[in-house]
Amino acid sequence: LVELLVAATMLSVLFVGLGSHLQGGITVWRQTTEGSETLQRHQVAFERLARDLANAFLYTDGHPGAPLPSQEFAADRLQWVTLESAPGGVRLPRLVTYDVGEVEGETGLRRTSRPLGAARAGLDPEPSLLWPECEELTIRYGYEPEAGGTIEWRGEWLFPDELPRLLDVTLGAGEAAEVRAVLSIPTGALKSSTEGGG
Repeated sequence: LVELLVAATMLSVLFVGLGSHLQGGITVWRQTTEGSETLQRHQVAFERLARDLANAFLYTDGHPGAPLPSQEFAADRLQWVTLESAPGGVRLPRLVTYDVGEVEGETGLRRTSRPLGAARAGLDPEPSLLWPECEELTIRYGYEPEAGGTIEWRGEWLFPDELPRLLDVTLGAGEAAEVRAVLSIPTGALKSSTEGGG
């Protein structure tokens, strides 16, 4: 009986140590998984945004009776015309919008994409949620440096009839660290801020 009690005590001590060790391993595994999922989400969001910006072009609207919503390059919202691939290898112009807002009760980085006809008609499609944890979208625009200087960054684009060349995009996710990338529009212009009245 004494031997059984000693053995049971030793086994219980062993299992308590093993349990705490396993709990620590599960906690580390959970944190690593959550971190990698967040990293993957913001990479997908930036890749999608970079692809849409790379295919951006300045669209001249030929329908004065039903004009398109104007392009918008603000400090917290983007809207412009881009080319999207369609079935059959065709690329069609669409009006895309990026902002932070609510989709089905969940706040995050939203993207909407509309055919130009639907945009002219004022039809609002359901936005897709690119990054649910995103709480803030901040955009700065690059301006041509003065002689010998560096790129000047501002929170507004002063040229409504042109596309910006460089965008410094920051996505904030609450307590998590901010994620930032400088993206480019190949057909955009690198203008002097003094030309725009700034």
